[in-house]
Amino acid sequence: VTLLGPFSDKQQKSEMYHPIVIEDVMKELEKSEDLNIEESFMNKNVISIMKTFFDFSCLICSHSYHSKGFHTLLNYPADFKFDLIIIDMSMSACFYPFIQKFKYPPTIGTTAFLLPPHLSGVFGNELHPSYIPFYHLQFTEDMSFFERVVNYVVTYANYLTETYLKNELEKLARETFPDMDSMQTLERHISLLLCNLNFVFNQPQSVTSNIIPVGGLHIKPSKKIAHGLANHHGRC
Repeated sequence: VTLLGPFSDKQQKSEMYHPIVIEDVMKELEKSEDLNIEESFMNKNVISIMKTFFDFSCLICSHSYHSKGFHTLLNYPADFKFDLIIIDMSMSACFYPFIQKFKYPPTIGTTAFLLPPHLSGVFGNELHPSYIPFYHLQFTEDMSFFERVVNYVVTYANYLTETYLKNELEKLARETFPDMDSMQTLERHISLLLCNLNFVFNQPQSVTSNIIPVGGLHIKPSKKIAHGLANHHGRC
């Protein structure tokens, strides 16, 4: 397993695990005066949040392209074979060109942001803004007419914003991968999406067979209660 990311060295390197670190990501975020993720979420302004994600994606991709970790993977031999690529599709379109570099192996996408509208569309799933609230809005599925109108506008605004972002990231990517296929072509090669949905907690919605809800997959079995605490609990 080869893992490229800012925290890939949290697990110890071994014969079977090869971490490649994109260094100083957090320092880059701290240096940015225009990017304030915490403030955007505290204000709960959905337009501000979308702009923050746009700026965040551009900043991280630009930083990654100049990192040693990125160039380590970029310098892998042209005939190096990966059996499978798993890629975070939330804000990482700038890594799509690696799909082409490694000769289009089977590729699976993931996202931690429920099921964003733009990814839903990419995998052929219908958008349902009349009863599925956009995940940054404080709406439930029981929306008033006005809320549905707002939800519709915001949902498709996000869709258009992400399309524009993809075009901007493609311009950035072509500086490193001048002969790359378009982002849309590379994205269409991703055949399966694992999304952070769990219909116990999230609104039920129809999804196509190539979108797999795996919300809660990250949860580990609980540890046993400490012996002294267990005895105290038993006496209560």
